[in-house]
Amino acid sequence: MIRNVHLDDALAICEIYNHYILESPATFEEVPLAPEEMRQRIMETTKTHPWLVWEEDGRVLGYAYGHRWRERAAYRHSVEASVYLHPSATGKGTGSTLVEALVADLRARKSHCVIAELRFRMKPVWRC
Repeated sequence: MIRNVHLDDALAICEIYNHYILESPATFEEVPLAPEEMRQRIMETTKTHPWLVWEEDGRVLGYAYGHRWRERAAYRHSVEASVYLHPSATGKGTGSTLVEALVADLRARKSHCVIAELRFRMKPVWRC
């Protein structure tokens, strides 16, 4: 089930994200985050952009969110998308489903361009 993020999801999201910090170069971060820092990121992001989670049997297995691409005014309708999955949730279409839901939400918010760097196999679902 896809739903909007709750602050209580910060621990599960942090665990997923920290896996990628420690096991891959995907995040460009080097130090794992504490749940409180993730809560702060969630609060800041959701002031202006969507943050969705994939929940299955009461467990968060992935998330996707949009955030501002650049600070200059000309980019105000451009959004960067980020998607992270628990390693057990990869290869099942969960990421594609999250991205499709995120793009639908961003379209409803009048975003014109969604930018993402894909590091896995996926069919494109959006265009600028």
